[in-house]
Formats: sequence, structure tokens, C-alpha cells
Amino acid sequence: MRIKNQVSKIICDSLLGTLSIFLAFLLRFEGYPYQPFSSTLIRIIPLVLIFKPLFFSFFQLYRAIWRYTSLRTLYSIVLSSTLFSLFLTFFVFHWRLSFPRSIIFIDWFLTVFLVGGVRIGARALYEFKSGKSNTIFSALLKKDIKPVIIVGAGDAGETIAKEMLRRPQNGYFPVGFVDDSLDKQGATIHGIKVLGTRKDLPKLIERTGAEEVIIAMPSANLGVIRDFAEICDECGVRCKTLPPVSELISGKIELSMVRDVEVDDLLSRPPLKISISKDRNYIVGKVVLITGAGGSIGSELCRQLSRLNPSKLILLDHSESNLFDIEQEFLYSKEATNLESFLGDLKDKEKLRAIFESYKPEIVFHAAAYKHVPLMELNPEEALANNLFGTKNVSELSVEFETKLFVFISTDKAVNPKGAMGASKALAERLVRYYNDFGVTRFIIVRFGNVLGSRGSVLEIFKKQIREGGPVTVTHPEMSRYFMTIEEAVKLIIEAGSIAKEGEIFVLDMGEPIKIMELAENMIRLSGFKPGVEIPIEIIGLRPGEKLEEELYAKEERLESTSHTKIFKIVSDDKVYMKDIENILSELEKLVKVRNREGIRKKLAEIFPSYCGIANITSGKC
Repeated sequence: MRIKNQVSKIICDSLLGTLSIFLAFLLRFEGYPYQPFSSTLIRIIPLVLIFKPLFFSFFQLYRAIWRYTSLRTLYSIVLSSTLFSLFLTFFVFHWRLSFPRSIIFIDWFLTVFLVGGVRIGARALYEFKSGKSNTIFSALLKKDIKPVIIVGAGDAGETIAKEMLRRPQNGYFPVGFVDDSLDKQGATIHGIKVLGTRKDLPKLIERTGAEEVIIAMPSANLGVIRDFAEICDECGVRCKTLPPVSELISGKIELSMVRDVEVDDLLSRPPLKISISKDRNYIVGKVVLITGAGGSIGSELCRQLSRLNPSKLILLDHSESNLFDIEQEFLYSKEATNLESFLGDLKDKEKLRAIFESYKPEIVFHAAAYKHVPLMELNPEEALANNLFGTKNVSELSVEFETKLFVFISTDKAVNPKGAMGASKALAERLVRYYNDFGVTRFIIVRFGNVLGSRGSVLEIFKKQIREGGPVTVTHPEMSRYFMTIEEAVKLIIEAGSIAKEGEIFVLDMGEPIKIMELAENMIRLSGFKPGVEIPIEIIGLRPGEKLEEELYAKEERLESTSHTKIFKIVSDDKVYMKDIENILSELEKLVKVRNREGIRKKLAEIFPSYCGIANITSGKC
């Protein structure tokens, strides 16, 4: 069947090529050619029948399917016709034929017109029969077509519009463009007009009946996206966008990339561009251990570290399903990594010792931790057993086996901790700084705020509550948090490992904190609902261990700049004394062993004046 189709195309082009040269003679002589040139025409026709299809075949025109004719196809027709015209010119000069040279130019034009026109006509006929005709009439005949306005009349907007016109089965039809460039006003792209600028959008939505607005500007800053999202919310239509330029690795834009505007797009700052420094070579060829490897931070650490060519990655996690997921991801990925996975608990020091003895890790990224504040306040013995004494086990083995670098991943909740979770991380910070006085291991700390998209994060909770119709629960109308993406967090961790000296603490410039109430309202709006009307918001009060505002550093600490403009070092004047930490660990260890929760809370209150026990939380004293 394929050969039959190609033969049919060759015959068609041969006839069209012959017709074009014949018409060229007729046009040149305004009727039938004079007798002297008739013999020339007869001699040229065999050349046309044979060589025009050969030139077309050389440019693979007979492999192309006519109904998918594109600009590339037309370019091939122009190029092959041009080469044939040059060949014909050579033939005429070589044989010294009586032949008006203008016929060659007329023939070239007619060949392009006829051969290209047939293919364009075939595509138009196919689209008409299949209902893909890019006209407003045919699109509106379909009941499930949504009229949309495209913001941005640039390359991305043109691509999205073309895809919508070619594939109306996707459910979209562009009724107009919006662009702030005055030069583009009134212009048309694929027959779709640029209707106005940003300020015209509300009346354009009403006039066109648009049901959605698509922001086709991958490089748009967050302020622009926020403006359009708010306008769409006021007009009662959904707002969608394309991924940012950083995510469009191939540069190719497709309609399938259109997505809802997400809360990540509405943060108070753009995502930070943290380029891993040249000193990332500290990972190359090293044996690297990652604790909590199946968690949100741990799994992203595995992905990014694997690209830095360690000799071996050792994955440790106490969650079977999490460890299985990240291991399977590597098994089925194209990135070859020397990987070892271990299911184990930080509290099992003998299991940890076996891993250290077998592999002698040169770098440890300690990401394993219990993180849910209210849950840890109800179970303070588990917070300390895992976050503090688990860290103690890994730290001691790192010193014993002369690990070169130990990166401890901490949290802003360790600053003036109010609950057991924050207190456990604050004590772990003191502990790893203390261990810098022993052996060759360089211990450093990375501290950051809430991580967007991590398991159990506020965004995940809000999404679930919105899907279920609400209410969306907010603990306090004035509660605020610092936010960062998982990618930012992990790049900070890796970068810190390259620039830090022993005992240093690093934080990321995360901009201004965001109110959780505003976050909740934005998520409801971007899900297509009205906050407080269609999806209620319920204030449930502070939970045990929570603070209204988080802090990145304490009063006795100060920030200093580093070689990276967005990464700061925390400097503290207080010295971590061996006697203090040893006494604290000894007393807490005894309380944890007998699960004396009240005793633990009392001791934490002695260590941290900011700590507020569960009894005081529930009674309203904190």
C-alpha cells in the first residue's frame, strides 16, 4: 500500500510538473507558442517528467503524508524546484536551445504553486472531513469546546493557538489574544486577533464568553501571573499557565503542558536560582550515605547527588514503601548509579555500624527525622529518640569511621523551639557542633523553613480539603511561614557542603514569610471556588508545639554573607560545652527509655525558655 501511494504521488507530481512547463510557455507567448519553440517544448517535457520527481524524491517529499503538510514540506518543494530550474538552465545553455529564459522563472513559480497547492488542499480536505478545520464555525459546533483567551502573542502563544486549532478534540478554541505590546494590537495569528491588553481582559472575557485564560508566557514573573490570576478570579473564569522556562528543557511547547496556576506561582518571591558551584566535585568518586533517603528531601537528594558521579550511593530509610519507591525510580531510570539500599532505623546502632563497616561512607547527608509538630508534641519520647539520639548514633559512627563530611539537615523550628519536635532538632544542632571537636569529620548544619510539596505539608492538606469540599482549616488568621521548594532546599544542602567549614550553620534567603490564611484563600480561588463562600475556611486554633511565626535565627545569632548571594551563614557567640551537652543527653536518655513524657517536657522547658508544654497549649497559656 505504501509503494502504491508513493507511485501515485510521483505520477501526480510528474503531471503537475509537465502542466507547469506547458502553462509557462502559454503564459510567455499569451497563447500557443510560436512554431520555433514547439520543438523545444517537446524536447523539454521528457526532462520534466523524469527529473522533477527525482529532485522531489531527493528531498523526501514522497515519504511525507499529504494531510500533515507543513512549512517544512513547502520549504522542500521550493528548494527542489529551485534546483530543477538550475538544472534546466544548464541543459538549455549546454544544448543551445532556442528558449526564452523567462519561462524558467514562470515554471518555477507554477511548480511551487501547483505541487504545494495540491498538498495544502489535501490537508485542508482531511481537516474538514475529520472536523479539524480551524474555523470558529466548525469549532463552535462541538459542544465540549471551551472558548479561551491566550495571554501572550509570542512564540509560545502562537504554538498553543495552533495546537488548539489543529486538535479541537482537546476541548479548547482560542477566541483572541491579549498582549501588553502596543505593536501587536489588532494583529492576527492563525486568524485569531490580538484583542487588547491586560487592562482590557475583564471586558474581553465578558464579550467573547471565554471560560478560561491561558498565560502563554513561560518567562513571565510571578507578579504578572498573580495579576492575571486575580483578574480571572474576579471574572469567575479559570486561569492556566505554562511551566516556567527552567522546566522547558527541550524548548518545545505543547498544549499538554498547560496547567492550572498553582500556589508555587503565587509565592512572595521567584524561585531562587541556586547553581551548584564548581566545588561540587567534592561528591565525585565518593561513597555517600543518605539517611531518610525515601523522604521528600532525601529522595531529591538522591536524584541530584547521583548526577554528581559519586562512586556509590547508600540509601537508608525506615519506611519500606518510601525506600522501595526511590530504589525503583533509579532502577528504571537511564542514570546509571552504583546504589545500595538498606531498610533500617537510626535507633538501631548495630545496624548502622554494619553499614559503616562495610562501606565506610566518606560523606553523610543526614535527612532522616520526624517532622510533624503536633504529633511529636504528643509523642516527645519518639521525637528525641529519632531526631536527637538517632543523630547521635550516626554522628558517633561518622567520627569513628573518619567520615570526611557530615551535613545535618535542620529546620527553622529549632530556633527558640516551642514544641518537642523543634527542641529535638535544636539539641541535635548542638550535638553535631559538639562533635566537631573530635576526629577529622567536618560537621555542618543547613536550616530552612517549610518545604513546598513535601509529604504532609500544608499544601497537600489544603488540596485534599478542597477536593472534599472543605472546610479548609487554618490554625490562626495571623500564622505565617517561610516557604521554599524541594529543589531549592536540596541545592542549598549540596552547595553548603562545598563552602562550609566545621560547625557552621547555613540558611537560605527565602524572602518574606507568607500568611497561611492568604495561602488557603489563593488555593481555593485557583481551584475555581470562592473562599469563604463555596469552600468555607475554619479557624481551629494553634495546635501543640506550633508558633504563630517561625524564625530563621535567634537573637543571639547573626547572619553573615557567603560566596553565594542567597545563602547566609549563621554566627553565634555561645560556645557548646561538652559538660552541658553530656549532662543534657544523659538526663534525657533516661527519661526516653522509661517513656516519661511529663519528665521530658519538664526537662525541655528547663533547657529552652521558649518551650511550651502541651498542658499550657491546651489551656491557652501559650
